[in-house]
Amino acid sequence: MLMNPLCNRLSRRQATRRVTQHCDQVLAPLDLRATQLSMLREIGRLGPIALDPLGRGDGDGSGEPGLAEDLRSNT
Repeated sequence: MLMNPLCNRLSRRQATRRVTQHCDQVLAPLDLRATQLSMLREIGRLGPIALDPLGRGDGDGSGEPGLAEDLRSNT
């Protein structure tokens, strides 16, 4: 039996929200959110770097959206 792709996406999105909410609850005593923790880990992984390349996403050459875009989407 095949699942409807729309239903599958909805279930995955709901599960992701639940995991994020749980992580946010665990991190609340540190005054952090899951998204902030992942950004801090990336900064720690990259080491010393200027904010401009980090924000543009080219600090690691991945071509992925950078922190500036992440921050805009989380506000």
